Amino acid sequence: MEIFELYTTTQLALLDTRTGRMHSIGGAGVFRYASPSPDGKYLLVERIERPYSTSVPASRFPRTVEIYDLVHRALTRTVAHIPAQEHVPLAFDATVSGPRAFGWRQDDVQRATLVWVEAQDQGDPEQQVSVRDVVYCLRAPFSDTEERPRPLIALAKRFGGITWGDNTTAVVSEKWYKSRSIRTYLFEPATSLGGESAPSISEPTQLQCLFDIPDWEDAYRNPGNLVVKATPSGKLVLHLVGPRRRQVLLTGSGASDQGNRPFLDLLDLDTRARWRLWQSAPPYLEYFLKVLEPRSSERVPRRLLISRESPTEPSNCYIIECMDPVPLPSGVSMDAWTAHTDQALSSDNGQHESPVDQAQGNGDVAHDHHHAVRRRWRQLRQVTWFPHPAPSLASVQRQLVRYERSTDQVRLSASLYLPPGYDKTRDGPLPFFVWAYPREFLSADSAGQLRDSPYGFTHLARVPLYWLTQGFGILEGPSMPIIGPSGEDANDTFIEQLVASARAAVAFLVSNGYADPQRIAIGGHSYGAFMAANLLCHAPDLFRCGIARSGAYNRTLTPFGFQNEQRTLWQARDVYVRMSPYLYANQIQAPLLLIHGEDDDNPGTYPLQSERFFQALKGQGKIARLVLLPLESHSYQARESVLHVLAEMDAWLKRWCAPAASSYTSMSPASIPTEMNTHNTAAADAGLGLSRTPTVPTHHEGDTQGPRTL
Repeated sequence: MEIFELYTTTQLALLDTRTGRMHSIGGAGVFRYASPSPDGKYLLVERIERPYSTSVPASRFPRTVEIYDLVHRALTRTVAHIPAQEHVPLAFDATVSGPRAFGWRQDDVQRATLVWVEAQDQGDPEQQVSVRDVVYCLRAPFSDTEERPRPLIALAKRFGGITWGDNTTAVVSEKWYKSRSIRTYLFEPATSLGGESAPSISEPTQLQCLFDIPDWEDAYRNPGNLVVKATPSGKLVLHLVGPRRRQVLLTGSGASDQGNRPFLDLLDLDTRARWRLWQSAPPYLEYFLKVLEPRSSERVPRRLLISRESPTEPSNCYIIECMDPVPLPSGVSMDAWTAHTDQALSSDNGQHESPVDQAQGNGDVAHDHHHAVRRRWRQLRQVTWFPHPAPSLASVQRQLVRYERSTDQVRLSASLYLPPGYDKTRDGPLPFFVWAYPREFLSADSAGQLRDSPYGFTHLARVPLYWLTQGFGILEGPSMPIIGPSGEDANDTFIEQLVASARAAVAFLVSNGYADPQRIAIGGHSYGAFMAANLLCHAPDLFRCGIARSGAYNRTLTPFGFQNEQRTLWQARDVYVRMSPYLYANQIQAPLLLIHGEDDDNPGTYPLQSERFFQALKGQGKIARLVLLPLESHSYQARESVLHVLAEMDAWLKRWCAPAASSYTSMSPASIPTEMNTHNTAAADAGLGLSRTPTVPTHHEGDTQGPRTL
């Protein structure tokens, strides 16, 4: 613990930028957090205190919350003493029992106000109470001991955050993970903070609901996120516009069956009327970045900074000017609205009504919207000119593909990449590298939604795409949904659903003539590595080899839950056992490359997981290779480590899924980006002579600088 204090003890100080003089604030200590108030008069500090715990991370050590006066650089008030958080219930909706989430009211530059949250159910979601969390506040002057904390808002679910606007407008959210639900409410800070009597905390505060999202996994009905802006003091507050500052901006991905179409909307907080100011449209993928402030906040924002990219053009920034806002009918999903937009754009006269308009009597909206999307904005000027980072790979072929899982007809999607110059008719099936990551959902509808765009730029830096230069096809991010409807646990059928999704992906590749079924590799990182190992165990006929990086393979070593599994080992023993590829190592037939950071401190993926799994495979006579990266954690950072990982993966894929020579793989060294030349050189220099049996290289005493390979 002395070493911990040695490396973490600091001294808070105030620097006078005019004179260069530095003034200490209080004494030295181990500080977790320090934030100045919006009015610049106070400093909120969270100080970590002894005794330090050996069973929880530093973020759960005992701490003291204090407020310092920045004028006199002295302690003004001790707000709370928080003990070590060693007994938090094991559930995603659980939290600590004491005060938490301390912060300032961000918009108030007249009088500093401290805000925090306290659980009313001891942090235990299993307790049946009407109020889960209460938001408290304490106003300056903090030296006045007569000024007591007062409740601000009582919430029925877990506190999800507050975004401040001004004296009349702020929003607070509550959420519940088990149902994936979130509600956002409007409230008036002046009324809530200035009332003579504090609100009751025995029942939830009656607030005006702005958004009610019953399932945040439903991307097609996501209303978007509130746009914020920075104040002169650097605090983030709601971007309020309109004559009475009662309109807000919303931005989101615009997920739909046609792909993501990011948007910017204007929402009236009083009438709930909503207008579309701007939306990305084919053949580009565009993102809203920032409102370029009008001279008056009463005006609707017209000038925006956006980014634009296409499959062959990297992202660059543009300044655009919006035309007239387009009214949006209420109760229509983003998916339906995007489909209507496409229909309007493809129409010659725009005199049709969409099914949405017919159902709701919004015929004029269809015509207005058609007219608006034709001239939805005009470009003013380009701001950046970033070139393509690898021009020789600009002709990489990318498709956003859809297919179904045969067991339950859930719609799946993936990004399909083909090498430059590849022709399926001429060149035939390719060796393929599938890189995936499973995710849990509550419903099949949400699991089958598209969350990507066919117009995004092809970033070579994404892990599997390097092998496009080596004659491989790539299937990146194929959907691997694990669905657990309400009342059911998704992981009860984890293996069955995982295998069904993998079979659907392989069937799509093979049936369409893209992949050679005898030369398909599976890979993933972290939970994706866990997935890859499970597929080699339970679907040995699908993949020729596997690559698993920084994964966990024995779920009995993560007995208190993992990923989205909330049950403990003792509550769901059969599930933990069945999901542990370590316990099915005897069923693996394909060669498996294991890579792990030697200093991985991510809970659940300690290097022991890969070491023991490798020993199990070796003991069963399987073909396996283990590479441990010195000084690396869960994600690999050092250039040497990144290059070595690519070299190991390259050698493994070529050893077991080597592509046949053809015209599209004959890329000269000059045509391959510098990064690829470096990676290939690293592979050659590493001398990776891989055999069909595990290899244990000789290590000399003191030789600890390079990766350890077993």
